[in-house]
Amino acid sequence: MKQKLLSCLKLVFINLLFLLNQYSYAQTSNLWVVLNPNAGGLDQVDEDISINNGFVNQNYSSGNITCSQSSNGDDLVYSIAYIGDDFDNNGINDQVSFNLRIKGYVGATYNYNTEPNMSSVTDYGTQSDITLIGNTWGVSGDFDIDAGESLVYNIENLTVNGINLDFTHSIGFSVVNLIEPNGGRDHTMIFGFGNNLKSFEMDYNQSISPLSTDSSFSVTGAGSPTTITRDFAISSLTFYIEIKGPNDTIWDVTDYSTFEKGPSLYHDYPVQTEPKTTLPKFSWNKIPRWVAVRNKNAFSEDDVTSIANNYQLVMLEKANQQGFEYIEDGIENAATRIKALNPNLTTLFYYNTYINYFNYEANIEYNTNATNWSTYENGEIYLFKDLYYWYNHDIEDMRNWWIDTCVDMANLDVIDGVFVDKIINPDNNGDLYDVNGNPINNYVSMLSDLNDKLPSNKLLVGNTLRNERSGGVRALMEIMDGSYLERWDFPSKNQSDANAIALSIQLMREALHKGKMINLQTNPSYSTEEEEPTDNDELLAYAKEHVKFPLAVFLIIVEEHAYFSYTTGVNAASSSSDLWNTSFIDEFHYFLGEPLGDPTKNGYVYERSFENLDLWVNIETKETIYNWKDETILSLDDTSDGFYETITLYPNPVNNTFSLSKKIKSATVFNILGKEIMSFSKNQNQYDISNLKSGVFIVKLTFENDKNKNIRFVKK
Repeated sequence: MKQKLLSCLKLVFINLLFLLNQYSYAQTSNLWVVLNPNAGGLDQVDEDISINNGFVNQNYSSGNITCSQSSNGDDLVYSIAYIGDDFDNNGINDQVSFNLRIKGYVGATYNYNTEPNMSSVTDYGTQSDITLIGNTWGVSGDFDIDAGESLVYNIENLTVNGINLDFTHSIGFSVVNLIEPNGGRDHTMIFGFGNNLKSFEMDYNQSISPLSTDSSFSVTGAGSPTTITRDFAISSLTFYIEIKGPNDTIWDVTDYSTFEKGPSLYHDYPVQTEPKTTLPKFSWNKIPRWVAVRNKNAFSEDDVTSIANNYQLVMLEKANQQGFEYIEDGIENAATRIKALNPNLTTLFYYNTYINYFNYEANIEYNTNATNWSTYENGEIYLFKDLYYWYNHDIEDMRNWWIDTCVDMANLDVIDGVFVDKIINPDNNGDLYDVNGNPINNYVSMLSDLNDKLPSNKLLVGNTLRNERSGGVRALMEIMDGSYLERWDFPSKNQSDANAIALSIQLMREALHKGKMINLQTNPSYSTEEEEPTDNDELLAYAKEHVKFPLAVFLIIVEEHAYFSYTTGVNAASSSSDLWNTSFIDEFHYFLGEPLGDPTKNGYVYERSFENLDLWVNIETKETIYNWKDETILSLDDTSDGFYETITLYPNPVNNTFSLSKKIKSATVFNILGKEIMSFSKNQNQYDISNLKSGVFIVKLTFENDKNKNIRFVKK
């Protein structure tokens, strides 16, 4: 009895915590402003000012940005206004206005120190004029910043709709672009004012960050230690404005397919108009899962049964001989055994786009041509880790051999597609095609030709999307049916870990909205920096303890064709300690149910509700709240058909009555504290709750087989 009471109190606490957290964060919007010196002046071009709200990157030509430039004594002032966001969700775009004031000084009192955070600027000296020459900022009549000269930037008078009553904000300078207007090297400078300041030395045009987390930023020239004086100038500045709306606003994270992602992602790609039947069978009954696995020896019968019963997709990794001489035979054998138990499970053949791993039968041909196929223009044969041949994609015969290897495996009835690893960006700009519509290089040509030559219903999936790479490698999604995602918390330059995760979330949701498959790869290290235990029992507990955060990220992004993997490694050999199969984790066997809507995002806090789960996660602190309404461990029979087929309560929110999409035996309505409010003893066309006050409720449905299901609803 005591244990039951404690369980009830725990459920009440979690429900209250979930609801409190749901409304404790205001909507947060970030604006990244990139400003070049000529913005607002006579020589301005559209690209001299751009503002990115995390979705769309707009420049002056958008019509949503105004900028003017004026002098106020020796000060240079930029007056900027932006109307591209609806911060309070009232259907009308709000106007953000602010000034950027720049002051120039000569004769600073400073001390430059090469030790980190040991420099100082104690007096800027005498104010001087700002010069704009060649779209750069300089001081005192020339186009650079000499020793003892300073530029001081301040953002002032920020308002939203002319006032600042309903909104709070923070400002920071994130990137400054420095150039050498007359060449040279060893340019030294100090950032900020006071003591214990950052110092920097540059030898070529460079971008520096982060700079400050408030509305002011300054740089003071410290000269050059070389005999020839060379100086630097500033060619552009990037700063961000974080605006928090009123506490009752919630931003719906909806269709990402129309959005640009983060400050610098580009290259849109088309919707997948004809989903292939080889895509994994998808169900909302339980968390959809996939696994990558390999074994030099044959999988045990238990391994094959577990793969067949617990996963919708298996990627058969390299080094998968399965007791055969060659990997191709091993993968075919493993796929055949798995398909015999679950014909609907999707199988992928692994192949690397750059590294020639050992033990493929195809290597018999490669090894006879390796001198040509791995030799580059400098005459050197490239090796990966001084061991494996590195493909030269400029060799047409090599490309054709590589494509044929993939196509031969995809032609097997038991192989549903090809997974290609070590995907790189097409080029520095992420472009897939040149101006004439041809592949930008031979690497892209190889992947494009593979896509064309694969059997029409076979999948091409790559280790493609990467937040930290230019454009997110989004262009290649045009020729891919889906993307594997790893390193989704790895930040690019100028990013925090939380921003990297937020951007990866957007990349994944965009792909899913465009009909692409997402295979999210995770492990406990995404939650913790704790060292992985070597003891088997401790390793199991470690995996269970740290699953919640990566699983929460997946549940925020999940749509049809999304699959989750959580392992400590892929090696299924009996001698390996890898936990490649984590089906022992209870959460993987709870009923999930369809999402009740898109996720919502408030700053770094995301929320989402499913039929059997309310979820809250802070991607910055990695805190999670899971409110499972029913934690019954489902058998295979429970999740195949019948009881856990979708049942919908509609409309939700409810005015006075709701309906159910399936017949029930009875229904009981509880308030959020678990107190019974009303009940219905039989199936009805409509359920009248007009006597209830507005609020959040849970209805417990009982079916003819006496099994139960809880649905959360809102009474208006």
